[in-house]
Amino acid sequence: MKKITVFFIFLLIFINKNVYSNENFYSFEGHVYEYVPEAMSWSEAVEFAFKKGGYLVEINSFQENIFIKNLLSVVKTTASDGGEAKYSWLGGSLNQDTDLWEWNNGRQIQLNDKLDRPLWGNGPGFVNSLSEPDQSIEDQNCLSMGAEMWPKESTENNFLGKKGQWNDLLCTNLLSFIIEYKTEAIFSDNTFLDLPAVSIADQSYKLLLQYHKCGLKDCFMILSTSKSNIPLNKHIASLNENELIIPRVRIEDNESTNINNVKFVEMILTFDQENFTFEKQSSVTIPSLNTYPGQTKSFLNTDDLVSSEWVLTTPNDVGIKQQGIDKAMDYAFKEDKNTRSVLIVKNGSVVAERYSDGNDKDTISTSWSTAKSFVSALIGIAIDKNQIQSVDIPASDFITEWKNTDKSLLSIKDFLQMSSTLLEIGDDGRLMYIGFQSFDGSYTLLDNLEFSINRVFNPVRKNGSYKWNYQNADTQILGEIIERASNESIYSYAQENLFSKINIKADWWKDGFNNYMAYCCLDMTSRDFAKFGLLFARDGRWFDGHISNTEQQIVSKEYVIESTSPSVLISQSFYLKYGYQWWVDTSGDWFVALGYGSNNIYVHPGLDLVVVRNSETEFNNDGPKERTTNYKISELPNEWNHREFFIPIIESAEEFNQ
Repeated sequence: MKKITVFFIFLLIFINKNVYSNENFYSFEGHVYEYVPEAMSWSEAVEFAFKKGGYLVEINSFQENIFIKNLLSVVKTTASDGGEAKYSWLGGSLNQDTDLWEWNNGRQIQLNDKLDRPLWGNGPGFVNSLSEPDQSIEDQNCLSMGAEMWPKESTENNFLGKKGQWNDLLCTNLLSFIIEYKTEAIFSDNTFLDLPAVSIADQSYKLLLQYHKCGLKDCFMILSTSKSNIPLNKHIASLNENELIIPRVRIEDNESTNINNVKFVEMILTFDQENFTFEKQSSVTIPSLNTYPGQTKSFLNTDDLVSSEWVLTTPNDVGIKQQGIDKAMDYAFKEDKNTRSVLIVKNGSVVAERYSDGNDKDTISTSWSTAKSFVSALIGIAIDKNQIQSVDIPASDFITEWKNTDKSLLSIKDFLQMSSTLLEIGDDGRLMYIGFQSFDGSYTLLDNLEFSINRVFNPVRKNGSYKWNYQNADTQILGEIIERASNESIYSYAQENLFSKINIKADWWKDGFNNYMAYCCLDMTSRDFAKFGLLFARDGRWFDGHISNTEQQIVSKEYVIESTSPSVLISQSFYLKYGYQWWVDTSGDWFVALGYGSNNIYVHPGLDLVVVRNSETEFNNDGPKERTTNYKISELPNEWNHREFFIPIIESAEEFNQ
């Protein structure tokens, strides 16, 4: 201990401002990444990274893959056996003994699977559902990430892989690469604080501290110090004069293996030279990929508030440039847009939030057709609960009125994809909500369920190659399937299996015939709409400290990915395709629940990004949510362009580290 004390005080005496280079260093979820532009073979890159105290980058999540992808715009190195396209090495290779792909730490690398988002190249240039790794040349045993579409001269119609996807290459290729460093501090057993890299003057050091109480304060005693090979950079902990700033501490709950029982805080300690100990000055919860609203937050012996509210943070803290947010907000709140609210969520925390005059976070907004995406989720939940066998079974298994009719073979998927080919009667949205107009101008409400079931086939669509036709009645059928499969109302089913699980408070409207209007008309706050978006950004996972303090799979990952894939072409000229009651960008990177009046939920899973926009809406009265006694009207934007609004936010996240 005496040697440690002398050594550490010596450091403090001679410490000046920390000196480090920020060039080519980036941070993500507690790890630091260094881009190395020098071209090396795969084995040379592995050795180079090891000598610097790191390792050739390994991918542990879809979000990390997107993060690495966004660093590759500077890559110039190419591979002749990769179609002359640009690539960067990853830390994986083919194990010659087992014939399995593995990361350098021995963890197996999964091949493309419908249960996950495709990371290996799987472009339309492949036939018969093939994909990378294709071993097109013998000894293509090393893993790389494409920095552009390959082969070099390919098009959207025949490429094999695109930027951010993986390819198997000859290990002798000379490519640039990224080194990954484990720099996250870990507090374990409620005792030890292990810091793998602390910047002190012109050197990085490892510190091991032990927690103890000093009066009413939380203190840490130094157990050991040693030099670290991790390069100095602005993302690691730093000691300046007597203040130790730790940007991210992982607080592990050793009684649980659940990843969401891990908390993350930014911590500031001050050094007491007289008692040779650090005193905790502050610890602030920071957002991460497993931050959720309602999460229990605690550190050491001090319990913070257990809240259903969102963590609030700044754009810089979660890697978004302010300019993109400002651009989106300026667009949304132009006078002719009639926007009531915009909410931006990144890493499970509210980054930006704005409301029109007289409205706030507690103001109730409405979904209109955004409810369709909720219905899709409920179909997925019913499949998970074995109440519905699959999306491929006939809808007539539940809509028994269609048994032994020409509609008996229509599948549930046909309705999810708006491809039932049943005839739309007039403007069915207007008819189903407002009703039939009489000659005297009055309106008569119609039975939404009876109207939806009694449709006949549209002969043009049924016999043609183009099946898609957006109809509210198709979603009403899905709602009825859920009710008959579960023997309860869709609202009761949603409350039990969805709303209560993610702490949403919602009202669902009925028509004049006691039918819940599945195709529209969910009322909740913008923050609660964002919770649903976050559920789908996280592939159906949720964590709530109020309920069980454990992670729950609310809707299966397989269904989330399948339902938000761009499976139906609407138009060659339109940039959105259709999934299962979701609209999906042609890139497949993001999707959106769209409602009348641009009441929308935008979701980008790779960036862990959710954006909600709601329009100004007026409710006739505060009575029951039924069309017999009540109605609502939303003010439409003069024009609304999804890309003009959402793309600046996406780009502000993608370009943060560039």
